[in-house]
Amino acid sequence: MSTMKLQVTARRVPPGLAVTEWGSEPGWITSPNTLRKILSSWPLPEQRRFFEEEVGIPLALEPETGKLFPVSNSSREVRDKLMALARRRGAEIRFEALAEDLLPPRDGRPWTVRLAGGETIAAAAVIVATGGLSLPGTGSDGTGFEIVRRLGHTIHPTYPALTPLTLDPPRYASLAGISRTVTLSAPGPKRTFTAHGGFLFTHRGYSGPAVLDLSHLAVRSRLAGGPLQPFFVQWTEMDSEAWDRLLREGTGTVISLLRRHLPDRLAEALLADSDLDGARGLAQLRREERRRLAAALAHHPLPWTGDEGYRKAEVTGGGVALSEVDPRTLESRRHPGLFLCGEILDAFGPIGGYNFLWAWATGRAVVKPVQVTTIRHLPCRHRSWEDVMNPRDSLPRRCRNFAMILPALLAGWAAPAAAQPAAAPYVFFLLDTSGSMNYSPPCTQTQIDAGQCGFLCPTGDCFVPMQGDDPASKLYQLKEGLYNSISPHDDLLFGFASFNQDALSVRAKHWLYQAASNGPTVGTWGPFPAIGAQEVFGLTWTCGSGSGNSVVGCTSSNPADLDDPWELARMQRLPKGGLSPFNTTVNFYIRYAGITYKASYMPTGLGPGLSLIQTNVSVYRCTNLSCSANTLVGTQTVSWARVGDFISWDIDVLRTNPELGYFSQTSAADATTTNTCTGWDPNNDVGVDRNSSAYDLRWPTDSSDPRGTYFTKGDVIPLDWNSDHRLDIVAHLVPNLAVNPTAIPDFRIATYLNDNRVGSDAFLRLKNENSRPLIASGSTPLGGSLASFKTWYAGWQAVAAVQDPDWPLRHTALVLITDGQETCGGDPCAQASDLYSLYGVRTFVVAFGMQPFSSILECTASSGGTGAAYYPQTKQELIDDLALIYTAAASP
Repeated sequence: MSTMKLQVTARRVPPGLAVTEWGSEPGWITSPNTLRKILSSWPLPEQRRFFEEEVGIPLALEPETGKLFPVSNSSREVRDKLMALARRRGAEIRFEALAEDLLPPRDGRPWTVRLAGGETIAAAAVIVATGGLSLPGTGSDGTGFEIVRRLGHTIHPTYPALTPLTLDPPRYASLAGISRTVTLSAPGPKRTFTAHGGFLFTHRGYSGPAVLDLSHLAVRSRLAGGPLQPFFVQWTEMDSEAWDRLLREGTGTVISLLRRHLPDRLAEALLADSDLDGARGLAQLRREERRRLAAALAHHPLPWTGDEGYRKAEVTGGGVALSEVDPRTLESRRHPGLFLCGEILDAFGPIGGYNFLWAWATGRAVVKPVQVTTIRHLPCRHRSWEDVMNPRDSLPRRCRNFAMILPALLAGWAAPAAAQPAAAPYVFFLLDTSGSMNYSPPCTQTQIDAGQCGFLCPTGDCFVPMQGDDPASKLYQLKEGLYNSISPHDDLLFGFASFNQDALSVRAKHWLYQAASNGPTVGTWGPFPAIGAQEVFGLTWTCGSGSGNSVVGCTSSNPADLDDPWELARMQRLPKGGLSPFNTTVNFYIRYAGITYKASYMPTGLGPGLSLIQTNVSVYRCTNLSCSANTLVGTQTVSWARVGDFISWDIDVLRTNPELGYFSQTSAADATTTNTCTGWDPNNDVGVDRNSSAYDLRWPTDSSDPRGTYFTKGDVIPLDWNSDHRLDIVAHLVPNLAVNPTAIPDFRIATYLNDNRVGSDAFLRLKNENSRPLIASGSTPLGGSLASFKTWYAGWQAVAAVQDPDWPLRHTALVLITDGQETCGGDPCAQASDLYSLYGVRTFVVAFGMQPFSSILECTASSGGTGAAYYPQTKQELIDDLALIYTAAASP
């Protein structure tokens, strides 16, 4: 498995490395007995000892699966430490060396590896570890199969295994993004196979662990020219008998029952497949209809016509017959001195770490008997070891077919450890706190399937329900990622600042509640609101003015269509109830099946903020255009369960992502601030930090340090040779730890503010003045912020050069973490160039959630002496990239 492939597959399922014990499910392999012999040679305790003691990767038990994962949950750590072990044990790594052929010994000559260009390498023994054909973007092109085929080995037909299935035409494309835990069954050659686990609808078909585990059955049937037999899916834990009983004994409409157990879109699709009207009452269903629907819910046929092939396959099926290798050493039975390991052999396992185990176990088996030469492929873009270890390039820019000559990875050689830097480097973080940090970073269906993220956002910059308080938001993930990144480091000296936010103030907070009971029934749509619907409560704002999308739902002449997801969501995002007292009635207009209704939400009791609140919801059918004439459809007291509080933020009315929105920023933004283009937020602007009532949400300035102004501490946390300032930075990222360092970290915002205003205040005060959250609001002054750092650093370094005893041995790195382009007219490229040329400060640019490549950010990194920007797309990738930056910061 190449370093790239390890990183890609490990970011899917499972993350990082899984150490587990192989199952014995027949059908995965052609020689089960041989496989058992190979795997039993490396018991689980020995595996754990190797990874923890020799490789240096601490492992933690995942209780629900019984598997061991790296404590860091980082695939890059696995890759880097395995390669570091190889280097310590004498590995020679060769680049620009394409292996074209392998010639067996003859006439007294040893094995010969023939490279492109004519060079040859002689070896007493050779390990072929070239992988298979899956994920071709990582370099897996099947070269190894052709080499060993020419040597006379039997290659069982190869096929993509653990790959998503497709359906053409895509009958269920409208369900894309729906994820369920299901039981899936599929016909095999001799019996039916089942899998229980995650299932995901994609735009082209189906994915998820359950689908991947059984996909080889579909692929092999298709390649053999067999019938395209459907899989069958049980959507819930209930079998057909349980569903039949529930349908027979339940009350209400069919669709309302299904919506209690399934996502709305899936419920509607299953009703359509069953040719049933969901508006019908359960009591109206005939016996045959009830049984037909129960079968669709518990044994639903899942048609497929193809698969995503090797492009998305986790592993290759087929390969060299296991009967042709010695099960103890994996030495070829046809050619002594030839060893085969990994994916090139005809074996693969289900999702869940089994294929990693196969790679580890077979790799260990082949190096025990001999000290050898292995043939591996690396991306052709790389020219040095540093390039391989630097993952900034995206996969599409990498290519394949470069050989790496690597002496035995696990063969017990030893080499001296690399010398450590004499003094800890300075690392200063400059954080983007602009409004767009309230959006989510990109998250594709494949990443959701892999567990890398949980909020579908193919475009990036997607609206999330609770803005910066939402775990899916960039701000939340940035704070969490940076916290996890710096916590283990006592070998770095940190500093910190964020973008300027003068007069920062929060007028109120809002709450997201979920309906715990149904509202009145609207035609055949069903209850409005329905159980499970999520709506916003708190300070009300004007529904809208003008025309078009800005007033959807605000007037009877422009009602929100319930069949339009954006229009329905707009009404759900319109706050109800008001602040304390919780007594503001909110009216809006909806439409279904051509009929316009007025919905009225009248609060009862106390709220918002309580764990449970109630509203009387009345629905009126309009009988004239203005709805001045109407008839009452019904009134229901609806109970609402609290989901959480948040600081509302929106930028404009826009129906699609990126930057989807429902209301104007003037209406929907709870936080306001000024002068956000002036650079970073300094420590000497206490007066302008305060709002119009002289209340300050920013950090107070501590000027007690006798070394003077460059060592004041507040919104800016200075670099300091006497302190790593980790706890001070943690207090900015996780405010509750500033009060209780042993508490569970809380990365939210709203929780640190009072629920209600005090007296005549038009803003919220902090619950605890020592816990002050970062809030995303304002512009993106990249150039100005770098200029602020440069001005401060010019004075600070003059003091440090005299007083820091290790100053000649230190390096300084500025880490700019941003999610967007310069929006204030600054020139970050020029500022980074000045920092590098004048002071030797290198600027690392982390473009969180951005797609490569931004010309201004690339220029900033290049001019700042670090070559290119990093583009992490997930929190874990952010942590991994920061780890690489820390390593680079310690080097000249």
